[in-house]
Amino acid sequence: MRRFAIENPKSKFAIPSATLVLDTYIASSDWDKLNDFSMHLLQMEVWRGTEFSKRLYGLAADSDFKKTELLNDAGDFKGALEHAEAFLEKYPNSSRVTECLALCGQLSITLGDDKLASKYLTRLVHETPQSESAVKALLSLAKIDEDHLAFSSASRGYQAFLAVEGKIQSDKRNPLALPPSRSSKCARRS
Repeated sequence: MRRFAIENPKSKFAIPSATLVLDTYIASSDWDKLNDFSMHLLQMEVWRGTEFSKRLYGLAADSDFKKTELLNDAGDFKGALEHAEAFLEKYPNSSRVTECLALCGQLSITLGDDKLASKYLTRLVHETPQSESAVKALLSLAKIDEDHLAFSSASRGYQAFLAVEGKIQSDKRNPLALPPSRSSKCARRS
């Protein structure tokens, strides 16, 4: 089916055949083959700009990011960081960019490179300020400042974290609804 899709890309059965091969690689967790085949298909002129090419881009990015996660899970933090940095260059429009920036920040902290961690975490906060990862990045940035005795900057960072965290929490429920306090419960009993 792989060969059929490559040799007959204009056939009405090419995309279903390619999809079956891609799904097989996903089911078998063969991230290298998934990435290679996705990248190969992405370069075929007949599918450029189609919905299928968007899916291929996503699969290529996801499979590449999975390799970064596997390196991290194996404890190869330096390798994971190098792979994540290459990912950011190769897939700048991926839905995984936010997750990758957060991982780069955490890997940099783990490897003791606070300057590099600050670079990635700051980029994360600027590019996706509404994300949950950005909120965690604010906290990590404040901790880095505190560790480097930059207390004024750390204080501003913690304040930003608390302000954003409070807004996120209040957005999850009615911000005007106040929780009942102990005193109001006691007052109703009397």
